[in-house]
Amino acid sequence: MISVVYITARSLKPMLDGPWFAQGQYELLAESLKKQTYTDYEVVVVDRENPLPRPELAFLFGQVRYVRPRETPWTRLEAFCPSSARNTGLAVARGEIIFGLDDCSHFDGDLFQQIVEWWERGYCLVPNIVRDDVPSAALPQVPMRQERAGGIWAYPHQMARDVNGYDERFDGCLALEDWEFSERLINAGAKLMMHAAARVYLHPHGSRYGKLYRCAHATRELLRGQVRGNNPWTSAQLATFTDEWCTFAGAMDGPNLRCATDATHCDTRERPSAEVVAIMSGYESHPWLNLGAP
Repeated sequence: MISVVYITARSLKPMLDGPWFAQGQYELLAESLKKQTYTDYEVVVVDRENPLPRPELAFLFGQVRYVRPRETPWTRLEAFCPSSARNTGLAVARGEIIFGLDDCSHFDGDLFQQIVEWWERGYCLVPNIVRDDVPSAALPQVPMRQERAGGIWAYPHQMARDVNGYDERFDGCLALEDWEFSERLINAGAKLMMHAAARVYLHPHGSRYGKLYRCAHATRELLRGQVRGNNPWTSAQLATFTDEWCTFAGAMDGPNLRCATDATHCDTRERPSAEVVAIMSGYESHPWLNLGAP
């Protein structure tokens, strides 16, 4: 069975323009699900703000469940928290395959069938993401192995638990939690494949819910090479955030490597606040998450 873990922290109608403007995100999801030729799936909705359950998904009956993201010190700060939201869905999913899905998207009716066919060949399918607001480049017509994946892809449920899910030390960061997670799964033996026939269409949407408090790039560098996620910070790692200068200052300087906290380069003098440091040196410096066996 496929467990579709759908996460959102946006309003019911966040699409900004084009033909999707008047359509709600759950209406878009429902249309895609009704088209699927492969029907052995469940949907786990992780929704931070909107009323639940959703009438748009009533046709699924027992195939859909609803949960709120797990509360943490970061959610209480109203931080951007994709990792803990994804882990909330992972913790209750029952399928052998997890299909991580972001909001404001739709997909073709054979996508789940493709996921299963590639799975039976030993691969995790990474769909092509097609965006309304980005010119489409020519897609490769042959399957291509991938070195990482974003938030939308199919991955092994048990292996995800074995590596302890998405690392929640990226909560409060702008991004990169998905790349780090997929790289851990690859190191554990997962093989990722992209093919032009598998597409997810992502539409321009309103801003995410959540504030940014720390640098995603420093976090990624500190966690590089780890086998399991969500380990307590060491004192040496914490020093990157508490010392006057970031350990990686200047080393990551470039147009696409910017500090998530204030949109300046990584060698900024701005450091995380005392409140943020207290969470990192307290809550995140003790074991707080063990997904264990399903």
